Amino acid sequence: MVKVKLSEIAQETARKPEEVLTKAKEMGLKVHNVTSSVDVEIAGYIAEYILTGVNKISAPKSAKIHSNR
Repeated sequence: MVKVKLSEIAQETARKPEEVLTKAKEMGLKVHNVTSSVDVEIAGYIAEYILTGVNKISAPKSAKIHSNR
């Protein structure tokens, strides 16, 4: 499984890492900080939500989230 850190999504979408963290939480993802990692598929959903406002995740996907706590 390929993992992507929220901070990397921030770079790709030209956003601040804290904004990406906030958006991921709005989507119902159980992420703890900007160094949390998500599957590449979920990363795509987060980026799409940031750029378009479309949330394609309806339920929390905590099984696919990996925190660097």
